[in-house]
Amino acid sequence: MHGPLDSEHALGRLEGAIGPLVPGRRYAVGRDFRDFDGDLHARGEGWVFLGHTSLPSGEGCSLFVRLPDGGVFVIRLLDDPEHQGDVLALPSAYFLET
Repeated sequence: MHGPLDSEHALGRLEGAIGPLVPGRRYAVGRDFRDFDGDLHARGEGWVFLGHTSLPSGEGCSLFVRLPDGGVFVIRLLDDPEHQGDVLALPSAYFLET
């Protein structure tokens, strides 16, 4: 997970919803997973989804989230079975609206 980012810079180039994630809504992690950077996102971790960007190749995406402390961070996901393919294939199991 990268961050914190300058929120104005981050928000200016985002795409909207992806799967069940809708910008402006709060979510909690439903199943533990590691992002592309190797950071653990444990069950119960909460944040507000801000939007996403897709990789040009279509092989993954970056989720932009605002943590409870107000910091904007990026969760990078690679759509590959050896990485975060299961997270992207079953997002409603990993991200629960709260």
